[in-house]
Amino acid sequence: TIQIDGRSQGFHVDYFERFKGANPGAGAANSDFIEGEPGSGGGGDPTGTVRIAIDAAADDWEENGGAGSSDLEMGDNGGQQYVGLRFEGVDIGPDSVLVDAYIEFEALESNSGAAQFSIAIEDTESAAPYSAGNAPGGRSYVDEFVWTPGEWTEGETYRPPALRTLLENVVGANGVGDGELGFLIDGIAGSRVAYPFGNAGGDAPELVLVFEDINIA
Repeated sequence: TIQIDGRSQGFHVDYFERFKGANPGAGAANSDFIEGEPGSGGGGDPTGTVRIAIDAAADDWEENGGAGSSDLEMGDNGGQQYVGLRFEGVDIGPDSVLVDAYIEFEALESNSGAAQFSIAIEDTESAAPYSAGNAPGGRSYVDEFVWTPGEWTEGETYRPPALRTLLENVVGANGVGDGELGFLIDGIAGSRVAYPFGNAGGDAPELVLVFEDINIA
């Protein structure tokens, strides 16, 4: 028996019940029940998952701090500010089926206060490196949505809702090879603080792409 639970971004195998012998029966001694967290496939990333981490100090940029900050302050930093995130080496083949995409952050600070941000994607498959003369705020972006994160606990990981639609507005039918994608997270209210590149205490933000990869014999 395979329990398949329909979700907004595809199908997830939630558990298997394996029957053995000539006359199997549910819950019988000749069966094994294999369970994991719903949608997790038993733990870890789903098959077909690609993780692309920020790998340079200038690729996570604060409006009021530039590059190389020891923390990544989204939203309130003496006033609302934006954060730019740039990911290199993005490969999405023309025949690939992207079922989910998100950015994952590790919380540097706990925060239970209300917060809200807008997230937009840069209008190019070749986002240039950030610099004082070419900061994220002066660039062209397409599409955006509003993210209202819940409570954050230091050391835990968090992600905005699916970014697949944003990527589809930039990556064409021919896919992208070794692309550079840029995102702008603009503060509306409140704040959340994540680990940036270069802070050994935690992991830098990651762009996570989940591709369809289902093989059931």
